[in-house]
Amino acid sequence: MRLRKKQIKLAKKNPHNVITSHYEKGKLVKTTDTKKEAVNHPSHYGGKDNPYEAIKIIEYSGANFLVGNTLKYLLRAGKKYTVDKNSEVHALEDLKKARWYLDREISNIEGK
Repeated sequence: MRLRKKQIKLAKKNPHNVITSHYEKGKLVKTTDTKKEAVNHPSHYGGKDNPYEAIKIIEYSGANFLVGNTLKYLLRAGKKYTVDKNSEVHALEDLKKARWYLDREISNIEGK
């Protein structure tokens, strides 16, 4: 609860901050990203210094658009809105988005 109050104060001080969280060595870490980091390397996608940042994995794999988005939503599921009381709802949305992109890719392959 203390962390939530601190995050609200930080957000009021600088509305360009985005409150996010991610897992580091198996522990949940809540962070406040500046607007620049929220665009370039948001923590819910792994962050700049993480070798497993979603964009790095997708680019390395050579995945197409649909498979890339599937990976993106799987990798961020449950991480973007963890300070929100509806975090499980948001995680479920991400998983459904991943499934939608995967189903579309499967349909495209089966239709060939």
